[in-house]
Amino acid sequence: MKKVIYILLSLFYGNAEASSEDIDILLKNATEREGLRKAQIERILDTYDLEKWIFTSRVVVDENAIRPSSHPVLTFNVKRIGSDESFLASFLHEQIHWFEEKNKTQVNAAIEDLKKIYPDVPKKRPDGARDEYSTYLHLIVCYLEYDGLRQNIGDKRATEIISKNSEYFYKWIYKTVLNDGDAIRKVIEAHTLRI
Repeated sequence: MKKVIYILLSLFYGNAEASSEDIDILLKNATEREGLRKAQIERILDTYDLEKWIFTSRVVVDENAIRPSSHPVLTFNVKRIGSDESFLASFLHEQIHWFEEKNKTQVNAAIEDLKKIYPDVPKKRPDGARDEYSTYLHLIVCYLEYDGLRQNIGDKRATEIISKNSEYFYKWIYKTVLNDGDAIRKVIEAHTLRI
């Protein structure tokens, strides 16, 4: 049933690219905590210059969502509402999934290059993503997330946030981004994927 609801939301809201002023935020259950997350999203949109990082204008806040997800509609839960800078990382990450979807040919070519650099990657969480392909994909997404943070809040704070994230999820991916970012950046730039 939940999948059907998300598909209907996707059809209703579409996936049009938009500017930060055009973000449409739907509260799925209209609860207080969802309202707090919506206010946080609006704050980061007002605080940071995210124009080039917006790839879908449709956002759903669902307190019952287990984790943030990018598709079929960009969805955030209400866990850890705290720091706007930490949430900015999640916002960038999920938006970047829309970017990589729109640039699938370049992403797949970049993944082939990453396989040569990292022939053996974790194939499941918490070190990797849900499978081998997703782990390679997340090397790109997480590098771009880190790059987006650096552009918006500076190197030091971005590194702190990504380091903290590496303690909980995508552990190997985030550590590789921090320790071997130049190699990943070169692959990303070779395939014109830098935002």
